[in-house]
Amino acid sequence: MPFEEYGFLGKDAEFYANDIYKTHKDYFDLCYEVNNFVQKEKHQFEPPDDDGQKVIAACLFVRVLNGYQAGVILSKRGLVIESEIMIRSVFESLVYLKNCCSDSGFFKKYIQQDTIRRLKIMNVVVKNYPDDAVFTELRDFANGGEIDRLNSEIASNSIVKLKIDQLARNVGMMHHYDTVYRVMCDSVHSNVKSLEKYICTQDGELNMIDFGPNYTETRFTLVTLVDLMLMALRDIYRLYELEEVNNIDKFIEKLNQLTEALDASWKPSTP
Repeated sequence: MPFEEYGFLGKDAEFYANDIYKTHKDYFDLCYEVNNFVQKEKHQFEPPDDDGQKVIAACLFVRVLNGYQAGVILSKRGLVIESEIMIRSVFESLVYLKNCCSDSGFFKKYIQQDTIRRLKIMNVVVKNYPDDAVFTELRDFANGGEIDRLNSEIASNSIVKLKIDQLARNVGMMHHYDTVYRVMCDSVHSNVKSLEKYICTQDGELNMIDFGPNYTETRFTLVTLVDLMLMALRDIYRLYELEEVNNIDKFIEKLNQLTEALDASWKPSTP
């Protein structure tokens, strides 16, 4: 199953994955080591069903962990843009998690966001699809008093939309927001800057479009994923009042060593 015919779904993709792993072995090994540790620790975070803060925090922690694992998988496959998209998602989940762990009342505000989301969807359906049969049931439900009820609920509970930049500021994550989060926005929104990864040039001229694996920024994505995962682990330790084990400090020491070794040739490209 040659890559030219089957792309990332073919067997040849395994060859590239193995090559990417060997090229960045120390970085992947740290990712796997951290992952194995977190997989063992996660069972300590089973929340009591009457503690909303811990229930939401545990779910957000799982979201961070799953996103971390997905980012590592994508990085190993040479899907660099897709791994960057996953990093941005992990960052958002981490910001919510940090707010949830540090503010006992945050989880209620977080849950209330669903009221805003539901109202937005219903307003869109009623306004943009007044005759579309696909939305008949939802439109009738919305016009039957649900929109009024949601508006009343938002007003009576003073529900406001949470903004990721303010939430990041609340938990001291603005540096990550202004660097990692903003850089990854190009990949998430398919901004023209992100398309550079598909272009091969020669003597300043377009040579070809690259359909294959890209691992020019693999190490950056991996150290970023580890950084976010360890922050999530420390926050949920504090919420559950668990004693941190020495492994975390050892992981951070390894992470710092690998970060310092990052070569400028595959650091994030300039804006």
